[in-house]
Order: sequence, then structure tokens, then C-alpha cells
Amino acid sequence: MIKFTASNWNSILSHQYQSAVATTTVLSSLQSAHIDSSYSSLQSLANLSLQNLQDQQQQYRSDIADFTDSVASVNDSAKALTSTGLFPGKYASASSIDTSKADVSTDNSKIVAAAQTLVNRYNDLNGILSTSNTVTKQGTKALASTKSLVSKMRSWDFADIGISMNKSTGELKLDEKKLSAALVSNSDNVKSLLTSGSGLGKTIERASKELASNPVNHYIKAPNTKDMLNYVSQTSSNSLFSQYNELVQGLFVNMMA
Repeated sequence: MIKFTASNWNSILSHQYQSAVATTTVLSSLQSAHIDSSYSSLQSLANLSLQNLQDQQQQYRSDIADFTDSVASVNDSAKALTSTGLFPGKYASASSIDTSKADVSTDNSKIVAAAQTLVNRYNDLNGILSTSNTVTKQGTKALASTKSLVSKMRSWDFADIGISMNKSTGELKLDEKKLSAALVSNSDNVKSLLTSGSGLGKTIERASKELASNPVNHYIKAPNTKDMLNYVSQTSSNSLFSQYNELVQGLFVNMMA
């Protein structure tokens, strides 16, 4: 099982939350100092900011869990497809006798099933890394090697064995019947395309290992306190609220420094 490199994202979230709480405390002191007769409006805005930050923290933790689980699943599936035991020494062929065909047919179905599992799990990860509002620029490029291999470098070769890619979404598609037929007609070619060092399985495995070796916040955006406060400002059309929001932002930014 992949052990992800520990990052400081949790401590960052904790610091942001503590800063938010501290800000509401500072605002409470404003009331006793009678700085602004509209204190209650300012306090309400601070509480709204704090709630939005809590919501973002919870969503970020959920995004992290989905990402790490998906990367681990992809890595496991890639290893399963490229394992030496999956591809037997002999395959079904047009000249095989009936009993031989029956024996290797089971092996071929396992290969097809392993390929389909990898495609499904890869597509799940691709979906996570295609969510622009939660993924960093580095994250959007994390699967570039696989996309280049299947959609550009060897697209015709993979098409021949039933594997293609949607260039718009980056999703893989497997035609199980076509792959099964290719295992009968040219099993060595299938094995090379799926399990060799430059094949699909190994390419995806390397990508997943790279994802696992770096801090998660290289790929998934952490909540940004100032962006969250800007959101609060956008929801407040009253110019007085905008002025309050600027004060809250100043307090937050000073505490985060």
C-alpha cells in the first residue's frame, strides 16, 4: 500500500481556523471599545467568514481522501495488470485445439478484466484531476504521460487492441471484445502494449507513484483564507459590509503572517 508523503496541509488548516477564531475575539474587543456602533453587523460578518472557512476545511479533507484513495487504487490496478502471473506463457490461437482454447480463454478473460479495472480506476483519478476549482496547475498535468501515450504516440497501436482515449476529457475507453480478439490473434503485441516498460500499465504505474511521492497540496488546492473572505464580500452588496470585510481581511492577513 502506498504511503503518501506527509505534508503540512493539516497544520495550515488548523492555523487558519485558529486565526479565524482569534479574529472574532478581536472583534469582540471592538465592542467594548465602542469603536463602531454597528458592531453586531461586523460580528455577523466575521461569524459568516468563520463558517465558510470551516466548510472549506471539511471539503478539502474530503478532496484529499478521494485523491489519495484513487491514486492508491490506480497503482494497485496497474501492478495487477503488469504482474508476471497474469500473462501465461501460451495464449489462445486460431490453431489451438479445443481443450487448449478453453484453458487459455479463462486466462484471457482475466487479462480483459484487469485491463477494464485499470481503465475504470484511471478514469476516476482523471476525473478528480480535471476539477479545475480544486486542482493545481501541476495536478492538471499529472497524467500527461498516459494521455500522450494513448492519444498521440501509439494511438493506432492501442486502437488495434480496443483501447482509446477521449481527447476532450482524457478518459480511457476499452472495447473488451476487441481486446479479447487481439489476445487470440496477436497476444505478444497485447502483452507488450499493456505490460512492457513503455506500455500502458507501467506508464500509469509510474504516474501514480509520482503522485504518491509528493505532498498532496502539490495537486489539490488548499483553502485560501483571503479568497474565502472575498466570497463573503461578494455576497454582501451593502457598502458598509464591504468596509467591514476589508477590516476582517486585514485582521486575518495580519494573523496569518
